[in-house]
Amino acid sequence: MLQDVCLGTPRLLTSARVGSLVGRALLRMTGKLSAFAHGLQLMHTYGLLEVVTSLFDHLQPERLTCMTSMDPKSGYKDTLHEVCVQLMHALHLGSVPNYGVCDALRLLVKKCLKSCSRAVRLAALLQIKRAIRKDLSMSWQ
Repeated sequence: MLQDVCLGTPRLLTSARVGSLVGRALLRMTGKLSAFAHGLQLMHTYGLLEVVTSLFDHLQPERLTCMTSMDPKSGYKDTLHEVCVQLMHALHLGSVPNYGVCDALRLLVKKCLKSCSRAVRLAALLQIKRAIRKDLSMSWQ
């Protein structure tokens, strides 16, 4: 499902579904895996983390300019930007610090901060803000 978005031919996450409750729920479930240690291990084992990283790698300025046009060959609209923004909002940064997979998540957020999309950069900043707030609230107890 995410690899099709990466290639620019989304079959399941079309533009109509990304904005719907079903599309948002699918992306939130993918992001919620990063909240727990077992979810991070599953993401690492099944290569989901690499797929998510490749989504953000494919987010280039030329893909942003053509996101409203349809591919004549497949008939699908490019939904990469919307999927990246929603995934960035759903991911949990720094939830489980000792699992090595968190380094990959932190590198992903670092890539997002250098992204050409304002919405992706803002979502990455919000993730950093949440992680810092959570760390500070735990240190005061």
